Amino acid sequence: RISMMGAAMKKKAEAPKRTTVRILHISDTHSLLTEEVIRKLPAADILIHTGDFTESGNLKEVQEFNKLLSGPLKAKYPHRVVVAGNHDLYHVGNNYKVLKDTLTGATHFLVHEQMVRVR
Repeated sequence: RISMMGAAMKKKAEAPKRTTVRILHISDTHSLLTEEVIRKLPAADILIHTGDFTESGNLKEVQEFNKLLSGPLKAKYPHRVVVAGNHDLYHVGNNYKVLKDTLTGATHFLVHEQMVRVR
């Protein structure tokens, strides 16, 4: 951009574009992820949680995790990728659809060998 400064013209320096992508990978939090813990996590562009976000896989634990995904995790991480683990499926009978429908705070929910492009 060009701006006028008195009679002289100076070119304003543009901030360099960031080309790195920061990814935070966590797993096996077993219902111990709290807002206090989230505040201590490092910043990143993408959060990937690869399973066992619950201890026993009951619906209440899944809903509590979704509150974190929809609130403090959403505020800190623009992209939130979730992969279910064995603990997360105990009480839903391996029904991934129940988890996907409940985890509305995840930007992506992956099953088995699925892939996703994050932009």
